[in-house]
Amino acid sequence: MSVQQAVKPYDFVKFPLEKPKLNKPTTHDRYQPEQNYYHGVLELKLTAEKPIHTSTGVIMLGEDLGLKVPLVKPMPKSKDKRLIIQGSSLKGCIRSIYEAITNSTLAVIKDKNYPLEDRKPCKDKNKLCPASRVFGAMNWQSLLRFTDAECESDKIELGFIPSLYTPKYDSRKKPIGRKFYYHFSEVGTSTRGVSVQQAVQRSLFKSKIYFLNLKTEELGTLLISLGQHKNYPFALKIGAGKPIGMGSAKIEITAMQLYSSDAVKYRYTSYQDDSNPTLQGDKLIQKIEELTNFALSQSSSYVLKEQLQQLAEILQYPTNRKPPQGVY
Repeated sequence: MSVQQAVKPYDFVKFPLEKPKLNKPTTHDRYQPEQNYYHGVLELKLTAEKPIHTSTGVIMLGEDLGLKVPLVKPMPKSKDKRLIIQGSSLKGCIRSIYEAITNSTLAVIKDKNYPLEDRKPCKDKNKLCPASRVFGAMNWQSLLRFTDAECESDKIELGFIPSLYTPKYDSRKKPIGRKFYYHFSEVGTSTRGVSVQQAVQRSLFKSKIYFLNLKTEELGTLLISLGQHKNYPFALKIGAGKPIGMGSAKIEITAMQLYSSDAVKYRYTSYQDDSNPTLQGDKLIQKIEELTNFALSQSSSYVLKEQLQQLAEILQYPTNRKPPQGVY
């Protein structure tokens, strides 16, 4: 396998030609019938393939953290003083993938004069794109809840992120798609930047995603967005330092709990719960395959195969791709 030197640390997943279909979402006021909807929990294990840094948003004196550096960006910690990846960071990362592989609008845009009217964020809660119906939008609550991912190890190391600059685009050209950063075989280096606290390579994190009233194709697409389709595996990019190769993480689903609407009602009306909705091992693998295949099937037409193929190529891991040299 030949080594590839990246000219730019990112590529684009193209927008589909068709306009997003805006429909009324499933309401939150009741559990929908189990033959068409899923309610439950996904238990996740996240492995840091490269160092990960998510920021608290502040810069501290190194001496306040017992470090021999002038300034450092700390990473958030749990009450047990273990590093965490905020649930909001995980949600944003996974939502961007979900948006790219479905015909959805953008969640956020910075340019008020953004030229693609059809891709502007949804504002009417009765007219939402596929991603907004699941992850939430203006005046519309998400059907998902992400917990913070807590590191199983208490080992913290000091890293370094160079000065990073916003990519420059030709304002005369219309955006062609969503930007995703490549994974790299190593982390790039630079002499200008800031010190950071980071989770070491091979650190393990655990998190959960709670969901309710997800249609079969929506749950299947969520699983695909976590890199779980057997034909389209990929790793995620989380946190800061993406252009130099930081933030690569692989997701493993260790268990899935699925509740019917009757089972949910029973849990809240009885002191005993004899049901065992947890799927693990072969049953879990079989269910994931069933759901992801349905989301990608012609009968569903929910996941865009061309966009999924582009995304899987960009986020392919492991890789022999080298980070670009020079200014980031």
